[in-house]
Amino acid sequence: MAASESERMAAAGVAYGLLLLGGLLITALSILGMFICAKGWATAYGTIGTPGTVTITHSKAAPRGLYCYGDFRSDRGARTPDVRVEHSGSCTQGRQVPVHLVGETAYVATQWNWWRFVSTVLFTVSFLLFGLMTFHFGVEFVGSISKYRRRAE
Repeated sequence: MAASESERMAAAGVAYGLLLLGGLLITALSILGMFICAKGWATAYGTIGTPGTVTITHSKAAPRGLYCYGDFRSDRGARTPDVRVEHSGSCTQGRQVPVHLVGETAYVATQWNWWRFVSTVLFTVSFLLFGLMTFHFGVEFVGSISKYRRRAE
């Protein structure tokens, strides 16, 4: 009977070890998502980047669909040709879109919205906390299994 108890404990250890890795994965994805989205989000709200307008000139096929390209004209008059445009609209030639340029990518300018900001932060923080709690409980459980196995031997 002791062997079957030991086997069950080993199986539980593996299951909760996977829970531990899941917590780490959720936490890592939360942090990675914050860094990936932060640049586009800050640019769209005008925190960084050069404000101006893009006139869509063409599109190129990409793994995630179509990328729109156009000529950027800053509010001060400087012109930058062939910049990639990050937006959710169509790539209709001649379409003008208000944007903020960072490097060679233009992000569509949007109005500041506190509700959107708060919901984004709350979602990200709750996802991060869930991952950290899962990781913590996984560590605690694996530790208790180790103590139990040491006492059983």
